[in-house]
Amino acid sequence: MTNHLEGQVVIRYGLPVPGPVVLEIFDESGALVRRLTQESQPSGSHATRWDGRDDAGRAVPSGVHLTRIEAGGRVTTGRVVLTR
Repeated sequence: MTNHLEGQVVIRYGLPVPGPVVLEIFDESGALVRRLTQESQPSGSHATRWDGRDDAGRAVPSGVHLTRIEAGGRVTTGRVVLTR
């Protein structure tokens, strides 16, 4: 689940068990834009904010971007819309 703010996106997710989590943003062509999280997290609800910038700190254009969350041996993908 996501919330959309001007120039920002909040990505919400839940973890049934504690463990390592990798949360990444990709553009529509599949290129990695930014790795937001790569750490061990406790079980429960989580929210991560993406400020609309890539790993180098550059603002990325408005549009549809893909999310990928790897946790607990599972991979979940989704879409977010960034508006400026």
